[in-house]
Amino acid sequence: MDKHAQISLEAIILIIIVVAALLTMDIYLKRAIQGRWRGASDEIGEQYEYGHTNSDFTFSVVSNTETLISTEETRQGEGNVVITTNRVDLTDMSETKTGTEYVEGY
Repeated sequence: MDKHAQISLEAIILIIIVVAALLTMDIYLKRAIQGRWRGASDEIGEQYEYGHTNSDFTFSVVSNTETLISTEETRQGEGNVVITTNRVDLTDMSETKTGTEYVEGY
């Protein structure tokens, strides 16, 4: 075998090895990219899938309110009588809504 044929054969074998390595790495690259996408979607939260999403929810509101109403009235005549009225209104409210939502496809 002459020297030129040996160099060509070595080059072909090297190219085959490089192509085989790239094809093998392709699987790992795809998995790495899919893993990144999965991690990013997990950070966002639960995903919506059209036609297959069911969710349970609970919505609660609690409110405590205190209102102070104060009035002062001065009556002229009988020795300038001052009448003061104070009123306190307390309101406690609690509201809870619970349900299930089903999203179906057509």
